[in-house]
Amino acid sequence: MATSIKEIIIKSHPGYFSNPIYEDKLRITENGLFYKKTNIFDKNEGEHLEDVTWSYKSNSKEYKKLFSKLDKLFKEYEYIPQGHFLDAGCFTISIKYFDGKKDSYFFFNVGEYIDKKIITALKIISKMVPDSEDPMSYLFK
Repeated sequence: MATSIKEIIIKSHPGYFSNPIYEDKLRITENGLFYKKTNIFDKNEGEHLEDVTWSYKSNSKEYKKLFSKLDKLFKEYEYIPQGHFLDAGCFTISIKYFDGKKDSYFFFNVGEYIDKKIITALKIISKMVPDSEDPMSYLFK
């Protein structure tokens, strides 16, 4: 199952009115996931919390099948920029292809305004994440 996508990187921020405040990054490749949550600040406690990191490698057919679905979805994707929203969390999806091409898409996390193909992509990605982990939970509702 050769794909044209080398990696997908999702960076997100839940918004400054959320608690805790943080930034996170999920890197997805054909062989695994790499996650990091940084700059975590709990407003109730007034303190910074320890960064969270994990990685997951897979050579399973199911994982590769899901990655292949993402490859197909993004080949057919046409980006339509959203309007602006005041402090609704936001996220970017960056895609690097084996041929050197790069695409990047920016979204505010306002459910009814997110393109249905991106919601489908997020659902596919949520199936790739091990049950013991909870990255970008506000994206994968």
